Amino acid sequence: MPKTALIAVDVQNDYLPKGTLGFPESDCIIESLVEYATLAADIIICSRNLRPPDHASFNLERAPGDPIYKPTENGGDWAMNCVKGTPGARIVADLASIVAKPSNCVVTKSLERTQGGFSAFEGGTLRPLESLEDILYREQVTHVTVGGYWLDWAVAQTAFDASALGYQTAIDRQCTVPFIETPERTERIVKHLEHAGILLV
Repeated sequence: MPKTALIAVDVQNDYLPKGTLGFPESDCIIESLVEYATLAADIIICSRNLRPPDHASFNLERAPGDPIYKPTENGGDWAMNCVKGTPGARIVADLASIVAKPSNCVVTKSLERTQGGFSAFEGGTLRPLESLEDILYREQVTHVTVGGYWLDWAVAQTAFDASALGYQTAIDRQCTVPFIETPERTERIVKHLEHAGILLV
């Protein structure tokens, strides 16, 4: 019997409009994520970044035009975000209350200074230690739907990994938003996803 997992990627406070990497209306996906988690998914898995303050991604030299560059309100680019122990690292409250149920779980990534932390498959539960791949196998999941932050980064990479592992994989466009949104960039990413057999709905 088909069993669907919703992987809500990095739905953390720092990506909301008032967060260090948020922008106006970046919270537009929260209602759809909660609705999908409540009505359509058999199991909900939230990934989160818990980065140390000296995480390597905070110190890279970048310039406008680089794929990861995005100016922030304070004039920086890839601002410190989801630092362990800060309010910005917390999972958004509406989803946190859902994933707290015993049948659901949280996988954590970016704990080490040099860990990239894009795909949710890079993370695992902390106590006991269990990988996302192990969780899906244990729960006999057949279908994976991916949402969260950001379509052009962690969401896409998570979907690629799920598809490569043999899961019927979809991305719900109402449940995700790109970090850098241009028609050309988004079209290119969508084509890569569709070429990998990932359904965009």
